[in-house]
Amino acid sequence: MPRGRPGEFATAPHLALRPASGEYRPFNAGHPPPAHHRREDGGSRRPGEDGGPPLGLLPGSPYPAAHGRPALGDSLLLCSDGLVEVPGQDIEAGIGRLPAAAEPVLRVPHASGGAAGHPAGRVLRAVARDVADDRTLVMVRRLGPPFTT
Repeated sequence: MPRGRPGEFATAPHLALRPASGEYRPFNAGHPPPAHHRREDGGSRRPGEDGGPPLGLLPGSPYPAAHGRPALGDSLLLCSDGLVEVPGQDIEAGIGRLPAAAEPVLRVPHASGGAAGHPAGRVLRAVARDVADDRTLVMVRRLGPPFTT
């Protein structure tokens, strides 16, 4: 829990991930829900719960988690609200822009190429080029054969 004066709060996404199985559980405190991009059909979905309020806003609030297991080649997208929120527009429109902007990048089996060509950087520029707010994007892709333990 954040410490500070009454009325202070913080937002945070959290992803619990088991690399060996690919299983994940996202927790959200005031951020948009993650998107699960399916490489097989190019579609995206938002798994399960939307999460809870910002930390410190409503003490004792539950933070339900969705769960899932991406197939090989699938990706998870977690972002801050600053990436998808545009003043005067419904945040759902911004949340919908993220998977659409990410799809061309995620369709490629594996991409890199320095900071300017980094896949997350290309998505950030496509979704929120002129945004003055925080713009955070975490892209997690499940690659290769499962690990053995």
